[in-house]
Amino acid sequence: MITCYAQPDKLKSWRVLEAFAAGCKGKLACTTSASLAPGGAAFYGVRPAWQHLWQQAQDEQRETFYLDNSWFDTTREAFFRIGHNAVQSWSSKPSDGKRLSSLGIQPKPWNKRGKHIIVCPQSDEFMRFAGWGQGRAGWLQHVTQRLEKFTERKIIVRSKRDPRPLAAQLQDAWLLVAHSSAAAVEALIAGVPVILTDRDCAAASFSSAFPLVETPRYPEGRAEWLARLADSQWTETELKNGTAWRKLHE
Repeated sequence: MITCYAQPDKLKSWRVLEAFAAGCKGKLACTTSASLAPGGAAFYGVRPAWQHLWQQAQDEQRETFYLDNSWFDTTREAFFRIGHNAVQSWSSKPSDGKRLSSLGIQPKPWNKRGKHIIVCPQSDEFMRFAGWGQGRAGWLQHVTQRLEKFTERKIIVRSKRDPRPLAAQLQDAWLLVAHSSAAAVEALIAGVPVILTDRDCAAASFSSAFPLVETPRYPEGRAEWLARLADSQWTETELKNGTAWRKLHE
């Protein structure tokens, strides 16, 4: 049985995990638990207060489900992705593209005339969870030093709480740098190359390397990749009625 550990002070966590528990015929619990119940475990994000539960699941090689916001900014709050035995995982099956088409998402041509570089650090607690001991500041310092070694372009550090739409900054961007943020997906849709520091994130196969910052990669295959991401996110109704659970185990 899957136990879904919801955050006591976050309504969305309870709502989404309650729907997932119904779909997988699991049960709902709270992240205040001292240890895991027998069986698999599902979480909506991981924060320091209950990282011991996530770590126990990893140490004991439990089946895990990591639920989070949509792959696409335009479908945020309407769809949710699920990492199966990973923070990020997605369909490996060829897609018919229908789900992506219904969302109205199409990759734009590569923008090869951009000017500035956008750097998107994630929250301090997530970066520590992801293995960056010095957290957000340590990651940002590492990235900035690497970029300055290979380019003189203007670097714009974008805060997670920045009120300006990322889409506006991407219009004249040469490149975007992130760890595993969904901002990389939005950049690739906009035709902006990316550099990623997480080799396991969904966009890693499209990543350039820091030494190539002035000659980034422009890989093919974005449309098929985006279609598979669209096939790997679900509405609350689909979580609740078991659609997501069935797709995860096909």
